[in-house]
Amino acid sequence: MTKKIFLSWMAVLGLLLSAHAQEREITGSVKDHAGAGIVGATIVVEGTTRGTTSGADGVFSIEAAPDNVLVVSFMGYQSHTIRVGSQTRIDVVLKEDTQAIDDVIVVAFGTAKKEAFTGSAAVIKSDDITKSQQSNVAQTLAGKVAGVQLTNTSGQPGESPKIRIRGFSSLNAGNDPLWIVDGMPYSGDLN
Repeated sequence: MTKKIFLSWMAVLGLLLSAHAQEREITGSVKDHAGAGIVGATIVVEGTTRGTTSGADGVFSIEAAPDNVLVVSFMGYQSHTIRVGSQTRIDVVLKEDTQAIDDVIVVAFGTAKKEAFTGSAAVIKSDDITKSQQSNVAQTLAGKVAGVQLTNTSGQPGESPKIRIRGFSSLNAGNDPLWIVDGMPYSGDLN
């Protein structure tokens, strides 16, 4: 009789231990220091290839065992590790990873660091363009970029000016500037 009770207790204890080590669903959220959810953060069970990403509002769900460690990461933020333990909800706040990034200029044949670039480059922010009272985006360049000459060829309202950058320097190609809009060359009307 005592042998049956002992075996029954061992079976129950074995079931409890196996149930304790089983994976369960862990839910939670990933937020930044301001409390906004980070969409697309990566949550991985350390030492495995099992992982997920945070969805809308930074919410995620993943299967993990109590002895697992979750690694939460997102570009521009420091990675955060947390042991699952007995938790079923884990909310993570990621800290920004502030590092100085060199200025990079895209040139016709590749990229160059700002200090290694020997030409002339200028950036006009969209705020400067919207503050201008011009009907043509080319007119907003007047006086804001060194070496740019604007010439109105006619007196017709809305007519695009001729733009020359540092004089007439092209031998076989056109002298007009290359406009890039959203990463694509643009040859349409500037009005």
